[in-house]
Amino acid sequence: MLPANISKPRPPRVEAVAPGQAENVSLRALLAFYQSSQKLSASEQVRLRNALATRSQDPFLLVQQAILFGNDRGNAELAKALSILEALQKSDDENAVALQPLARVLADQYAERLKLGVQTEKLGQIARDSQKRAEQLQEKLDALAAIERSLPTRPVTPLPPIAPEKPQ
Repeated sequence: MLPANISKPRPPRVEAVAPGQAENVSLRALLAFYQSSQKLSASEQVRLRNALATRSQDPFLLVQQAILFGNDRGNAELAKALSILEALQKSDDENAVALQPLARVLADQYAERLKLGVQTEKLGQIARDSQKRAEQLQEKLDALAAIERSLPTRPVTPLPPIAPEKPQ
């Protein structure tokens, strides 16, 4: 069900690794997942996100879901990623605590992108409003020019010559 270029996500084997190294293995696996997920098409990401949603809510898989939501450029998806990461940061689960530094970094990045996305939308709306106003003003100018062209021209009457002043 997973695309060929993404290996099936597996939590690392903790019993063969020292506790401090287990966290590093998980973080490395998630960073590798982050990097490889950037190369997936939008449809592959949605398919993988749906596959992860049907599995258990393991913190490792939750971070993967957040990464996939974060890859989408929509503000709604970034908000979903943020909510997943915030829940993970509040969790007391041992596996979640190990992933909280990465969750904080991703949450900061996604929050900034969300803020920039909102600002971009606002600026886009301002630009559309300005364009509409400019078009309305141009229409008014065109209408005034048309009125001016439709006015009859006055015949030019020559002015009487001005007599020079007499010296006193």
